[in-house]
Amino acid sequence: MKKVEQLFILFLTFCRCFLKNIFSFFQSNKYKSISALLFLVLSLNKIEAQDCPSLPFTNDSEILIEGYHSTMVRTESGFVIWGDNALANGGTTGTPQAITPANGYTYNGTTLLGTIGDDAQGGANPQNFILTTAGMYVWGQENAVVDGTLTSSEAFQLLTVTTPTGNPVTGMPLGIDPTDVQYMSASKGVIVLLTNSGDVYVMADDDFELFGDGATALDLNWHKTSVSNISNIKVTGKAIFAMNSSGDYFTWGNVTALGDGTGFTSRNMPTQMTAPFVGQAYSLAVTASSDGGDTMSYYALNPNDKKIYTFGENKNGQLGIGTTTNQLSWVIVQNADNTGDLE
Repeated sequence: MKKVEQLFILFLTFCRCFLKNIFSFFQSNKYKSISALLFLVLSLNKIEAQDCPSLPFTNDSEILIEGYHSTMVRTESGFVIWGDNALANGGTTGTPQAITPANGYTYNGTTLLGTIGDDAQGGANPQNFILTTAGMYVWGQENAVVDGTLTSSEAFQLLTVTTPTGNPVTGMPLGIDPTDVQYMSASKGVIVLLTNSGDVYVMADDDFELFGDGATALDLNWHKTSVSNISNIKVTGKAIFAMNSSGDYFTWGNVTALGDGTGFTSRNMPTQMTAPFVGQAYSLAVTASSDGGDTMSYYALNPNDKKIYTFGENKNGQLGIGTTTNQLSWVIVQNADNTGDLE
């Protein structure tokens, strides 16, 4: 009888955890009547919230993290990597490697987030980053993302940072714990952290405008960008594209545009853009080339009409509008027949 009771409790726990996650989805998507019913069901037992494991991934989890000739994958138990500069000693492998201390990735703590940055056009191989509960670790091609003075070799190591803006013990911005970070992304010469409170921290090696705090010169420091309440952010080596919790859009960097018909220019402070539509985008994206003279392309997915809004450079047809003409105001990606909007 005791075993039956245990199985029944386990079943109730599973049901409650499943409903809890479904409740969170409906609540975030404003299906209030359904979420109210689920809240009532969830209140019928006394199993605490901490007994419920969270779902393994969210829409922003970066399950597949691509690099130049390399790939990192987030699994339910950690991270796996293969390709150029993927091994813990900086070497190349075609065999997927679990990023664990047993395989030479000698980190402390538990893995949280991963990212890869590189300069495909410049011929640089990837530089890889893993954030754990103990700090920020880096390996791979030196100078691809962060300045070469912050690493001692291509081998796996803690990122070197110094005061007053960095914590040498963790490699993180001073005052920021690794568990404070909800999202991390890198590109050529830049790595970005988004905290749970919506603050943005940037380390850049090529363009000081990417710091986003009014800086006028490059340095080796973490910079807190002059924008807050950010909920979604995308990064390239030329500019950063971000959205706050109110559905306002911002950009900053060496090559930026606002979607209002004006041209591209550099901005060293986050500047509010013309919104492509009212409200928050379901997803953001940016593309940029390292070729001289190239600019940016911006993308935003509207959750209401299911359409992709875009503008920017289009010399290779990257905007998907049936032409190769650059656009300085928001337009909508077209369908395959070029007879209407892609939906």
